[in-house]
Amino acid sequence: MAAAAASSPFPAASKLAAAHPPPEGVKYAYGTAGFRMRAELLDAAVVRMGMLAALRAKQTGKAVGVMVTASHNPVADNGLKMVDPSGGMLAASWEVLAAKLANAGIADVGAELAAVAGEGACGDAACEGAVVIVGRDTRPSSPALADLVAAGVASVGGSVLDGGVVSTPQLHYLVGASNATARACESARLGGLRPDVDGYFARLATSYKACLAAAAVDAAAAAPEQGTTIIDAADGVGGPQAARTASDLAGALSWEVRNAGDSASLNDGCGAEFVQKGRTPPRGVDAASDALPGSRICSLDGDADRVVFHAFVPAEGEAGASWELVDGDKLAALLAVTVGAPLKRAGGEA
Repeated sequence: MAAAAASSPFPAASKLAAAHPPPEGVKYAYGTAGFRMRAELLDAAVVRMGMLAALRAKQTGKAVGVMVTASHNPVADNGLKMVDPSGGMLAASWEVLAAKLANAGIADVGAELAAVAGEGACGDAACEGAVVIVGRDTRPSSPALADLVAAGVASVGGSVLDGGVVSTPQLHYLVGASNATARACESARLGGLRPDVDGYFARLATSYKACLAAAAVDAAAAAPEQGTTIIDAADGVGGPQAARTASDLAGALSWEVRNAGDSASLNDGCGAEFVQKGRTPPRGVDAASDALPGSRICSLDGDADRVVFHAFVPAEGEAGASWELVDGDKLAALLAVTVGAPLKRAGGEA
């Protein structure tokens, strides 16, 4: 095996791949959500995706991202998804390459990389200057998998920027901001694009206040007079991120975070997937204490890239409350009405 690695067009990468063989009988499939399965089955796939991400960064001349997460899956699972330089999803043509490389035999990894890199672009330093931003969620398995991604990047000569524990939307922002892909006018109006997590929070706060101003809403009066907003953070990365956002928007927006940080209970009886599919409230909330006028509940998933709203609605003139879910379709309709009103006032078309 050592001789095969030495004769490979990518010697260091082939040696690393040999040290992390795919489990017997496992077939990797890269879809919209990237790779996702039991965490202990992922070593081979994530180390090879580090290599592929570096090649993508080298060929585009811009940073790309890798997020280690399994989103709304149970805590024993994990996964990986790649982020293109725009901050959007990986190009569909590269999803095919990802699956092919992940499933290649150990002896074929170097050849598969060479097919992607092109003639004359191989070797242990092939991706010198390429940058891959790696983020991860709060699962216990995520740090080790993120380290394997970094090892894969390094094996082909690329460099890693550690995004740390971030939500998936934050990683998308970090990649897009690093490559300055936002329109200049929008960037200037909202305070620029700082390619770090502080820049993400600053932009979020500035954008929210700009929306209030456009709708002629007094920021100090934006918080409800009664009740509160409760965030069910699914015991994932959304807990600390929501707390930071509330701090940045103090006086304009307030909420209470529940299910905020026990990663061992990630997505267990809580979170957007549990609420939407089960049509039931998450743990940590109940009608007895949370059925207050003006109160509403927001459930995130484990990597905070998905949301549903719901509430306990007190019955008029009667004891008790009914639970009502506002799913994606209803949220879309609500957004259309909310955006349409200021457009009409401004003389535009809704």
